[in-house]
This record gives sequence, structure tokens and C-alpha cells, in this order.
Amino acid sequence: MQKYLLAIASIIAASGCVTKPAISVKPTASPPPPELLGHGTRLPTAEELAQEKAFDSRQVTQAIEKLSSADVHQRIVATETLSAYQTPESERQLSETLLNDDNAQVRQTAAQSLALFKDLSDPTLNALFKALRDDVEKNRQESLYTLLNFTLRLTTDNNKYRHILDIIRTELNSASLHPDIRRSLTAFIKDQEPVQNVIFSAPFGTQPDH
Repeated sequence: MQKYLLAIASIIAASGCVTKPAISVKPTASPPPPELLGHGTRLPTAEELAQEKAFDSRQVTQAIEKLSSADVHQRIVATETLSAYQTPESERQLSETLLNDDNAQVRQTAAQSLALFKDLSDPTLNALFKALRDDVEKNRQESLYTLLNFTLRLTTDNNKYRHILDIIRTELNSASLHPDIRRSLTAFIKDQEPVQNVIFSAPFGTQPDH
């Protein structure tokens, strides 16, 4: 399965895609198990947890405000920041940026940021499919990588996994799909489908037993 993502990554690198920006991910607030707490260590208080939640909310709000900045660099920083605070609102804002920002690099960074999310909602998946028609090849490839990488993290009996494969099959019937995306999606679908009705032939030059 992974070979197609590696191939996609190679295509992105060959096309001159910028290196993914390093994201500084905020540590989670989950306290360690009691058995790992050493002498003098204490769990965070309810007040401290509330303060951290409020801090996270402010960071998300400030990042969203930067998304409307006229400065491209500010918008890129905002998309990177939102990937470190994986809230439904962060995901929604990144999806909208992926489709609507007028700068190709900002859209590309939004796709990269969504790749860091542990889970993606159906509206975000729909946005990624729409982004496969981006005019810029780098952005199409980044969106494809995010989409397929997320799909491979799902189990094959997962409803969302089957839903994504159904959408891919529908997309392959669309005449508006770019050839580079069509090739990758065709290979991906072929790799996911189980081999059926395989006929094993005797090696050349041997005679079957009677």
C-alpha cells in the first residue's frame, strides 16, 4: 500500500515542491498515569487545565484572524499554527483555506497542515477531493497525498474507508480529472482491491499430472 504514497511523494519532490514546514506541535494536556508520577509530582489542577484550554482557544482565534491578512507569510504561519491545535474549527478553517485562498503556497500549506490531523471529517474529505482539481500541480499532489495517507490509516472494515474508495471510483469516471491525479488514483484503487479468481499455471516446460 505504501509504495503509492512513496511514488506520490517522489512526484511532489520532482515537481519542485517546497519542503514541508516544520510544525511545532503543542504537547497534549493529558496527565501521566499515576504509576509514572515520581516523588513530589502532582497532577494539574482544574484551574490550570482551564487556563490551558483558554490559551489554546486564543491561539486558534489569533491564527484564524491572520488567515484574512493581506500578508501571504502571515497566512502561511496561520495555517501551520492551526495544525498544532486540532479542533473542529481549525479543521474547518484549513479546509476553506485549501479551496479559497488566492495564493497557491497558502493552499499548499493548508493541505500539508491537514495531513497532520489524526482524523478528518467528511466536509474536509470533500474539500480534499475538490482540491485535486487545483490549477497548480503541487497543490493537487499535496491534497492527494493528504487524502491517501489518511485513507491508509483507516482499517478496511471502516465505513469511512469504504466511502472514500467509492468516491475515488466515481472521480475516475470524471472527464475533468487531471491525468496525473487519475494515474495515482487508479493505481491506489488497484492496490486496495483484493486479488480474486487467480489461476495458477504450471511452470513452462512442465506437464500436468494425470
